[in-house]
Amino acid sequence: MAKPAKFVEKTYQIVNDPANNDIILWNNDGSTFIVWNPTAFSGDLLKKHFKSDNFTSFHRQLNLYGFRKVNYDRWEFSNELFQRGQTRLLCDIRPIPSKEARSAVLAVTVAAAPPLPQGTSSPSPPLPQGTGSPSISGDEQAISSKLIDDNERLRKENSQLHKELSEMRNMCNNIYPLISNYTNKLAETGSQVVKLLDLLSLKWYDGGETSVHDSGSQ
Repeated sequence: MAKPAKFVEKTYQIVNDPANNDIILWNNDGSTFIVWNPTAFSGDLLKKHFKSDNFTSFHRQLNLYGFRKVNYDRWEFSNELFQRGQTRLLCDIRPIPSKEARSAVLAVTVAAAPPLPQGTSSPSPPLPQGTGSPSISGDEQAISSKLIDDNERLRKENSQLHKELSEMRNMCNNIYPLISNYTNKLAETGSQVVKLLDLLSLKWYDGGETSVHDSGSQ
């Protein structure tokens, strides 16, 4: 009987362990898993089970085994063969064949290439004599398309994180002057209270002396 790939098997064990639920766990119906705390996941679980604390490398491995990120707002991953309680399906999760992976990487590289100046055409190397244009199978096209989509999703997520970070920085910059202004006003108010108390004390002292002198003269 075939055994699951080590990466897939270990990932399933981590997700399925209730002790890890504050870091990683299944969704409600067990069809996806969610990494709630990537920092703790990298520092504790990845280092323990995979001898590495690089979350990006883990994400890359998931992509290699056909997992995809299904939620822009959190680290939630899905593979139709990776289901809670369905360990018999794990044997069918295999990495993308190297030939298809190379084709997919080439497709992503071509898609990301900058446009050529207007009026120029892309140079193409001559094909060996007697050969035609290489054909790409339907599976290779599907994998290439998937990796391009994943690349675009990651780009959008990075853009969103950058936007949120910029908003938080602006918020902090706006809050600091308010706190500084409030602190200055509080110090100014305290100084005025002290002056008022000093004035009252002085008036009380002057009034007391006047009373003593008046009673002595009588």
